[in-house]
Amino acid sequence: MTRRLLSAVVILASCLFASMARATDYTSLNFILRDPMMSSGGSVYATSASFQYVSSTAQRSAIGQGTSASFGENEGFLYYPFVSTPVATATPGDAEADLAWTAATSALGFTVTSYEAGIATASGGPYTFTNTGITLSNTFTTLTNGFDYYFVVQVLDAFGDVIATSAEVSASPTAGGPPPGGGGGGGGGPGITTGRILAPSVLGYPNLPVKVLLDGLEAAEVTSGADGLSAVTLESLTAGTYLLTFYSTDAANRRSNLFSFPVTVVAGTDTAVGGVFISPTISLDPTSVPPGNPLAVSGTTAPAAQVVVRVAGYPDHDATVTSAADGSYLATIDTTGLATGTYEVYVQSTSGALVSPTSRFEQLTVEYERGALPPGVWVDPDVDGRVNLVDFSILAYWYGRELEGDMAEYERQFLSGDGKIDLTDFSILVYHWTG
Repeated sequence: MTRRLLSAVVILASCLFASMARATDYTSLNFILRDPMMSSGGSVYATSASFQYVSSTAQRSAIGQGTSASFGENEGFLYYPFVSTPVATATPGDAEADLAWTAATSALGFTVTSYEAGIATASGGPYTFTNTGITLSNTFTTLTNGFDYYFVVQVLDAFGDVIATSAEVSASPTAGGPPPGGGGGGGGGPGITTGRILAPSVLGYPNLPVKVLLDGLEAAEVTSGADGLSAVTLESLTAGTYLLTFYSTDAANRRSNLFSFPVTVVAGTDTAVGGVFISPTISLDPTSVPPGNPLAVSGTTAPAAQVVVRVAGYPDHDATVTSAADGSYLATIDTTGLATGTYEVYVQSTSGALVSPTSRFEQLTVEYERGALPPGVWVDPDVDGRVNLVDFSILAYWYGRELEGDMAEYERQFLSGDGKIDLTDFSILVYHWTG
């Protein structure tokens, strides 16, 4: 008799799945509509020779936005695009200057398709631009020796729109110029074999140290001012190409990501570096939350910067705040709608025209706490927020067995509490079935 009743419960569980409505594919002469869903509002129609398709989303009027007669829809894939700011360096020569820059990285809708190198005779422009395609350097020729020139780099998307602009750098061509390979004199006079790297506007954390590495070795340490800015000068560098790296550590001993890029030093000249923005630091509190609970994200960046906290792949959960005068920020992420699982959370800052590299990626776990589940799933033995066949199989394993450990406690708290798994417990489980 008992086995028959257990079989009946299994059949009941199967029926729960069998009774689920299934979407039907609709076809016409030239397309198939897969798994359609019922929709309300919007009054937007698409038609074919045999049927009419009703949609609640109208044609987009702007990137990432759709509208209808009664609502607007902001779609995360295109609604929160971002692109990093290239770091430019200017190296003077004889009646010329070489401008080089780091590649800009983009995501969530922006695509970097080309760059424009700009030159001006006055700081701030106006600039004359040359499109370099995807090349990360450009040489400006027929310049006047001893005269200051100013340079910026613009990043273009597939539509030819400017989506990022580097910080301005400058260079002054020198008569004679350095010989190829950086050897010998020229520019600074006979016998000069070294040059300098100048980074006059490194943006970091207010009143905190910035460390500078050359080829992985510490070359300098400076302290930012209250505005987060510091100036770095590296003297007497042998001509050649170096990997230049910047990073900082905040007051809570959280370290930024390394910001690295190659720089070429030419003998007898100064190589200017602009657009260095130290990435923000990040901490999660707590690192594990039940779905719907708020998540606090904190860290340090430049003062008065716009800070965007992102859950990777889930732009609807982005949060934007402005950092305080000491560079600290505190944002709250709403986890409502996030399924149980593990997510990556990161931060990116914007200050004026500068966009920082991303912070470190921190892991967030969304999971229910045993004994604190929402109504309807509190009998869930595997604590994943659903009552389904996985939970049924767990109870089936313990059917007729002596309960031990967590299972004994679980049965006592959440099921019949009689110290065994029987049909009463299966009935409770099926009552709360979610599938």
